[in-house]
Amino acid sequence: MMQAQGAVPCTTLLGKGRFGKVYQVGTSDGLVVKRTKTDASSLCETTTLQQLQGLGGDVIIAFYGHCVIRDETFIFMERCSGSLEGRSFGETEAACLVRQLFRALQHVHLMRFLHRDVKPANCLVKAWAGAVAFWEVRLSDFGCSCGFSSAA
Repeated sequence: MMQAQGAVPCTTLLGKGRFGKVYQVGTSDGLVVKRTKTDASSLCETTTLQQLQGLGGDVIIAFYGHCVIRDETFIFMERCSGSLEGRSFGETEAACLVRQLFRALQHVHLMRFLHRDVKPANCLVKAWAGAVAFWEVRLSDFGCSCGFSSAA
């Protein structure tokens, strides 16, 4: 866990969900912070992200750490251009995106986790540049995830 040195510099609101808000951190182009109430969900998300990092390549949102200040958890992650929510795609484009999503889910399952909240809003695109085939999709928001053990 990162050490909290005063207030976290949340500058620009980039998005919000049911349980938290995502802000740009200071003037950084590559870093965002998810600000959420400290509860079982935020603990679950930070624990899951810590265990998933670096083991599956670039299919999971990059996690840089977290800190707790009073009753709030601040989760530091890579910045993406946006989510797939509200967008429509042709069959070929959708196939490219779904293939990446399946790679992400395969990684999560191989690490013995279930995401449990897969939806377009939790599928982020690193950059919108170029053809869909070149987009990098990242799975995010592990607040509802849980671990599982192998079958006996």
